[in-house]
Amino acid sequence: MPKLKLTKTIVDSARPDKAPYELRDAAIPGFLLKVTPTGRKVFMVAYAANNGQRRKPAIGRFGEITVEQARAIAQDWLADVRKGKDPSAEKRASRLGGVELQVQLLDLLQPPTVRVLAEQVVRTGWHVPVAFALRLPRDTSLNDRNLVISARVVQGHQTLFELEKQLPLIAGDLHRSIILTLTEPKTADR
Repeated sequence: MPKLKLTKTIVDSARPDKAPYELRDAAIPGFLLKVTPTGRKVFMVAYAANNGQRRKPAIGRFGEITVEQARAIAQDWLADVRKGKDPSAEKRASRLGGVELQVQLLDLLQPPTVRVLAEQVVRTGWHVPVAFALRLPRDTSLNDRNLVISARVVQGHQTLFELEKQLPLIAGDLHRSIILTLTEPKTADR
C-alpha cells in the first residue's frame, strides 16, 4: 500500500485495477483512499477502537466530498478515538436508532457524587448479546467496598430496558463473564 500525501491530483489520477487497493495518506496515519475495480473512490479512516477491534469506516465518496473535507473528518474521528470514542460504532448506532447500553460499577459505601467506579457506554443498535468491559484505574482497591452493577438500554434520553435491581458483586466477579438480563422499566401505571 503506497503512502503519499493525498491530494486532488493524486486522487484524480488513481485508476481502477483488477482488485481493490488503498492509497494511504503520509500526513495523517489512518486516512486513506480505497479504489475499487469499478472506479469508485472512497475515503476511509483506519483505527483500533479501545476494545482492540480494528475499524475502517467510510468517510465519503470522492466527488461528493473533497480531499480536504475528508481529511478534516478523518482528523476529527481520530481525535475522538484518542478520547476513547468509537466513530464507527457511533455512526452505525445512529443508523440503527442510536440505542446504547450504559453499564456502571458502583460502590454503595461512597457518597452519590463519587459512587461510580467504572462506566462503559456501548452503542449497539439492537444487536444482542452486547459485550462490555469495565476498566478500573490501576491503583483502585476493591477491598472494603459494597459493589453493584447498574445497567440500562437507552435511546436518546429514554430508558427502554434496565436491570430490575442493582446486581451485587464481590471483587472476584469482575474476572468472569456476567450475564445481565434487562427488562422494561416499571412505571406507576403498570
